[in-house]
Amino acid sequence: MKFSDLKILPALLLATASYGAWSTQGLADCSGLFLLDQKNQKIQARSCTIKDSTQVKNISAMAGYTHVGIDLYKNHIGKDDLYSWTIKSENSEDIGYAAVQADFRYLDFRIDVYSFPFFIASTNWYMPDSIVFAGASFGQGEFSFLDFSWVSASNLSVIPNINATFSDKPHYRQFDIGTKIQNHTARFNFLYGDTDPSTEDAGYIFSDSSHFWAINSNYTYSGTANTASLLYTYLTADVNAFGLLRENNSVKRFFFLPAGIDINMLKADFRHLFGNNPQTASAFSARAIILDLKLALLWDDRRFYETLAPNRALTSSIIKTLSFSVYNRSFRIYGTAEAVVLDAGLGYEWNRRIGMFRLKPNIFADFFYAKADIDLRNRTETSNMFYSEHTTDTLIWELGVAGSLVNLGLSLETPKHFFAAVNIYQVVPFYFNLKTPFHKETPEEEIPPGPDQPPPGPDQPIPDIPEETPPKSRTTLKSIFSGAFRNGFAINAQIGLRF
Repeated sequence: MKFSDLKILPALLLATASYGAWSTQGLADCSGLFLLDQKNQKIQARSCTIKDSTQVKNISAMAGYTHVGIDLYKNHIGKDDLYSWTIKSENSEDIGYAAVQADFRYLDFRIDVYSFPFFIASTNWYMPDSIVFAGASFGQGEFSFLDFSWVSASNLSVIPNINATFSDKPHYRQFDIGTKIQNHTARFNFLYGDTDPSTEDAGYIFSDSSHFWAINSNYTYSGTANTASLLYTYLTADVNAFGLLRENNSVKRFFFLPAGIDINMLKADFRHLFGNNPQTASAFSARAIILDLKLALLWDDRRFYETLAPNRALTSSIIKTLSFSVYNRSFRIYGTAEAVVLDAGLGYEWNRRIGMFRLKPNIFADFFYAKADIDLRNRTETSNMFYSEHTTDTLIWELGVAGSLVNLGLSLETPKHFFAAVNIYQVVPFYFNLKTPFHKETPEEEIPPGPDQPPPGPDQPIPDIPEETPPKSRTTLKSIFSGAFRNGFAINAQIGLRF
């Protein structure tokens, strides 16, 4: 979101105020994220939300509207036009939201509906004084949002362009249980679900068939002046992403990527109020995060399980023009990646009264360090009527970054139910290093399996394919990482009314 986009805030406020004349709170919230804005590459995102709520006795109703935009752009310049291309994604989506909640003495029910479409049904049960509480929720729907296009720079390309949409059908179940004793609250959460592919549309389609589950353990202490929390999260997922070309009652899969993901995160928060009244007291806050991420791209040498098979991305009209195809090239990418992120932050919020207004400037600084090791293989398989061969590139990166994310904010409240806030975030780099160390494999004899042989199991090592070329320098990856790291910037603005 550019600064000029903030001109829509008065209109959003007017819409919120008129819509929420009988509500408890109306809010307009706009954000913008700017990681890259260069000649050959861009990563930007923006969103604006208006929402409102009202309550009558034990029934609450909430509604909202969100506009989301994502702009991704990459222009790759090769040795000539035949090896040059542009990939971009310019997405704009309007999302509606509504929810109804009924609260009873020891029980509540809630329904959330989104315009994707997606819906969530949830219920919570409480004992007196919340000594023990539990909850469950179920959600399912369909997402079809990320549109992108790939365009070749050459008019001689067999595939001049690809226009595709990513969509899938996720559904999940979640269960909570916890206890609250005086100022201490402990909660345990378990979530599991999967996604079904969405392949009904014609043309190029990207989707996935995945399974995932996660656990969250959370402890919170809430005192008069001090609040502290400790959160642990574990997420694991088996992902099968794929790309299809559907036309004339035929389906061809030209992209397939099986992956395993494991994420561990430990987060601690602390907040201290310099006073007994949270509405008037200044506050000190601190935060620490440890994040460990592991990714495995699995090896599979079966036919039709290539990571990318461009020949299958050819439309029927192109195939008819070529009459027949005797030259095939496909790619199989496999390997591992691991990243560790350490983050610690300190902040302070001043609370000052100036006449009838209450002004709250704040500052928060995160200091982070991240290290990633990426070890991939890109096997290129080439065949025609007379021979077949393969070469395998070793792709190794060692990435290390350190820096600070500085947040400067200001909020304003009036006694006439009006409030506004703005926050600005800027990445301040300290250290950046991306290495591509030389790596050479010792050739080993390879015995090809039969065409129906399944891929190696999770306990079997990923095979080392004989390397016929040295690792290649990837300046593209370096420019993306370093550009986003040095130019990362975000802004958030809120404005609204309370009744």
